[in-house]
Amino acid sequence: MRKSLWRSALMVGAVVSTTVGIAGVGSLVISGRADASVSSSQDLPPIYSNWPENSPDTNWPCLATPSYGCAEGSYTATTAATITSMWPISGSGYLAAASSNSYGPHNCTLYAAFRLAAEGVPDPGVLGNASQWATSAHAKKILVNQTPSVGAIAQWNAGAGGDGHVAYVESVDPGGTGITISEDNYLPDSGYGDLDGGYTAQIHITTGSSVWPANFIHFTVPAPTVSSFSASPSTLTANGGTVTLSANVTNATSCTFTSNRAVSGLLMSTPCSNGNVSDTVSIPANTGKKPVQYTFSLSI
Repeated sequence: MRKSLWRSALMVGAVVSTTVGIAGVGSLVISGRADASVSSSQDLPPIYSNWPENSPDTNWPCLATPSYGCAEGSYTATTAATITSMWPISGSGYLAAASSNSYGPHNCTLYAAFRLAAEGVPDPGVLGNASQWATSAHAKKILVNQTPSVGAIAQWNAGAGGDGHVAYVESVDPGGTGITISEDNYLPDSGYGDLDGGYTAQIHITTGSSVWPANFIHFTVPAPTVSSFSASPSTLTANGGTVTLSANVTNATSCTFTSNRAVSGLLMSTPCSNGNVSDTVSIPANTGKKPVQYTFSLSI
């Protein structure tokens, strides 16, 4: 898993000179969260309460219904339409893609987006079909992993003709033995009996079930950030010396310093959360005739 990197560089002078060039702080390279893991599992989501063979290790606290009776969070046909204003960038797409019946529109992404928006999660931009939500969220530095939490979005890569599925995690069992989700579902307007046009449901899924979600997307967990990273001093004479690496981080769990050249005392990994994190390293003498540049990186 690639990590987010900050870089800082310094120059060590040659034996023939005590003056060296000045090297500035490098730019931030965004490549996804270091605490994330995105699964490409193709397990199918649980479907239709009257087809239990397709939903092993599940029970349905609220059986599939064409109404909004199994939805939570004040989700109705009227409130679902407000997603276009709550998430102005992406909301209209989820509403436009919904199926409908006499109760109103039905779409898993519409429901997930509504629940998140109602809780104050800002519009993350277009995430695509449900099958794309995990990879799209990860690219936007939203935490994605295989650990459920209340309020996370459960995501399946398979199902719905390749469009995948998403649902809202309502509860997590003590000891992590299972989860209960609520969901809305797109369905064509014929061929599914009472469920033509879509349905809502609540489902309890036992951990380890073949219909367990591939990913959990934690929209409310803040992304780690680095507001500053520097090496001081930024220049040394040919005799070498000590350099202090300093950074200010927020919401990080682990900080890793690396260098493009061998140094002593470099912290390969250290716990960090909020505030300043630092390390002091020893730079060896430069016995060559040209200045040497050291580039230090901080991964969070």
